[in-house]
Amino acid sequence: MYNLLTKLTLLTVLGLVSATEPGYSHQCPPGEYCKPKPYGGGCECCPIPPNPCYPPESGFWDGQKWCCTKPPEPICPTINWNFLIGAEVDQAAGTIRFPDGRVVPINSVHQPIRIIIKGQPYDKSLNRERLNIEIERNYKGCWVICKVWCG
Repeated sequence: MYNLLTKLTLLTVLGLVSATEPGYSHQCPPGEYCKPKPYGGGCECCPIPPNPCYPPESGFWDGQKWCCTKPPEPICPTINWNFLIGAEVDQAAGTIRFPDGRVVPINSVHQPIRIIIKGQPYDKSLNRERLNIEIERNYKGCWVICKVWCG
């Protein structure tokens, strides 16, 4: 009986010691994960691969792989913004005056927004959520919206 108990204790201790060797432990340092070996025998610590998700904030690491969540659909493209064409823009007051006389603050129309003067260079960076408003001077010298698009 004593011999059997000694063998069990010895095997248990050997098993615990061998399980703590590198490659068998499921505890990896920060910034690494435990990648299972293809033919069994534990796992090895590997660096976490770069985030493939776009935008990067939409991805999270679940311990084995990157999971990308679908960003919400942009609101800007779902609205037909052509109702703005022909409205006067008062940039000093920050308002838009519609032909029917209504006056609304520019920032209440949509956010983010970019106002572009027709014929002038501008940053062509893409943002599907941004409303672009192109303005030009009319015959009275007022700024009038001539084109609108998202992007």
